[in-house]
Amino acid sequence: QRGERQQAAETAFMADPQVQMLIQQHGARVVADSIRPFDE
Repeated sequence: QRGERQQAAETAFMADPQVQMLIQQHGARVVADSIRPFDE
């Protein structure tokens, strides 16, 4: 279950329009290990 929640958190984060703007306009990169499900 933790793996599913982690994957859902990463997917939701990467789908966020603000995150996409930062990546596209400023060359931001996401550190995969920095994304955590909200309730942890």
